[in-house]
Amino acid sequence: MKVRINIRKTIRLRDRKMGREAAVGMAHYGVVPLIELDPRQGQKERLGTLLHELLHIVFPDLDEEQTILCEQQIASVLWNDRWRRIEADIEEIPVKKTIKPTKPTTQS
Repeated sequence: MKVRINIRKTIRLRDRKMGREAAVGMAHYGVVPLIELDPRQGQKERLGTLLHELLHIVFPDLDEEQTILCEQQIASVLWNDRWRRIEADIEEIPVKKTIKPTKPTTQS
């Protein structure tokens, strides 16, 4: 059985409240795929939703049951390894500055 894999260099993510759709995530296909996530989810649910929608894009031939099984397995492993979302904007995350090593000095 051959599995079609749809690898993309870029997949956009966007938060959007999804009350009307009765969903917590949606995958949109295109030249640059888009994953929309409802921002009202908790961290663990968001991780599962992100994986679920990503699986739809990367493995478009998986049926919904297979997608759910893969999502649950991967999310469980990542969550148990303590992967968590950082609740901060990119600008707020401190960047480590690279310090170039200096030549050791010798004292007489």
